[in-house]
Amino acid sequence: MKKLLYLLLSLVFVLSLSAFIACDNPTGKGDSGLKIRKIDGVYTVIDYVPEEGVTELTIDTIDGKEIGAIKKGAFSGNASLTKITVGSSVEEIGEGAFANMKSLEEITLPFVGFKKDAVNDERLFGHAFYTTEEYDEGKGYSVTQNYSESGTISYYLPSTLKTVNIVAIENYELPRYAFSGISRIETITLQGTITKISDNAFSDCTGLKKVVISDEVAVIGNNAFKNCLKLKGDLGTTDTAVVKFTASSKLTKLCNSAFENTKLVNVTLPNLVETIGEHSFSNSEVEEVILSAEIKTIGHYAFYNATKLESIKLSNVESIGIASFQGCESLKTIEFGGDTTAWGNVTKGASWNKDVVATLVKCSNGDVAL
Repeated sequence: MKKLLYLLLSLVFVLSLSAFIACDNPTGKGDSGLKIRKIDGVYTVIDYVPEEGVTELTIDTIDGKEIGAIKKGAFSGNASLTKITVGSSVEEIGEGAFANMKSLEEITLPFVGFKKDAVNDERLFGHAFYTTEEYDEGKGYSVTQNYSESGTISYYLPSTLKTVNIVAIENYELPRYAFSGISRIETITLQGTITKISDNAFSDCTGLKKVVISDEVAVIGNNAFKNCLKLKGDLGTTDTAVVKFTASSKLTKLCNSAFENTKLVNVTLPNLVETIGEHSFSNSEVEEVILSAEIKTIGHYAFYNATKLESIKLSNVESIGIASFQGCESLKTIEFGGDTTAWGNVTKGASWNKDVVATLVKCSNGDVAL
């Protein structure tokens, strides 16, 4: 009897232990794929085991479980995935979650950094890729990003990564310095309810070739695209535009130096833009500019030294800042949407037209001498 009781107790213990281990183990399909664990009530990706033939992965639900977080290092060292889409249910992405990925070409994220309201270096794109370990030769490159005027962080990014999409489902401001200094990302798409591109978000992204900007973006901050030397082409609504808006864009303000020292050629600003900040297009290669009827203010030095600028349509502008067009030595045509009286009432800063070729302004009822 005692022996039988001992056997029964032993069996109960083994079954209980098995149940405990099963609850603690990560879930997933077989030995490959996403491995998740419930941590503090949140289903969290803790690992990914490569699946044969799988190169693209979406992280949203698994076995009916909504993913809320990705653990530090979960995809570290992966060499099979080329495209990852992180769903909107994910609210936290651990440091270095995608570190040392060898083949990643495109990633879609609901926010930049650790979480939507992260601060300091945790709000940077590099947070999710953070590693100080060098990649195999040719597989990665070193990046140093500012997260404040003096604070920096250095890490490695995969050389294969060229395309980044940010898809926000709630009001979201792309953080300051989010991508600043990253030299090999070529395409950025901002979708959903991104309301602002903050200061220096893409400054010194010297490899950036194309940007698609969400309708909801109302403000493009100071230095947002400054020194993006490969942004060469049109800014507007055409399919070929390298900085593309839609006709329903809510953009109202370009802040100081937003596109300074870029290679934009033709600029057609969205219809709701009211203000062009100081140095917005200075030292750029812009040749033609069409300003919306809503634009009232052109800031100081807005087009300073844009030596290739040949024509500009000013619509109903009320104020032109100091040296706004100084150094625009190719500027031959200036058109104004109002009549000659309205042009006379426009506030004009000192040297606003110094060195321009044009001698007349074409108004709605005739020409007026500069």
